[in-house]
Amino acid sequence: MNPGGVSAADRHVDGVVEMMLDATQRYREPLTAERLFGWHAAMFPTGRSGMTPIAVGAWRDDRSGPTQVVSGPMGSERVHFEAPPAERVDAEMTTFMQWFDRQTPAILC
Repeated sequence: MNPGGVSAADRHVDGVVEMMLDATQRYREPLTAERLFGWHAAMFPTGRSGMTPIAVGAWRDDRSGPTQVVSGPMGSERVHFEAPPAERVDAEMTTFMQWFDRQTPAILC
């Protein structure tokens, strides 16, 4: 039963709250791919970002082309950023997570 005047939480809000609680309450624990994938799954419980299906809890792939930030009308698009190829993501994320875990004590001071 819904309390009067209070609306039910959106499933996307619940996922963001779960992710933020994990990040703030378990901040001393290592950042791992499994933990990042859990956050990703919590934020995208339907496996979609809007109307677009996404690979939840996994590194991206390039099956639908390179990942880009694009603006402008069709035919006159402007690419602002193109992410590294998908085959580099695992190694790049491993490097990032190792760096992040070394920085955490400095961030907390």
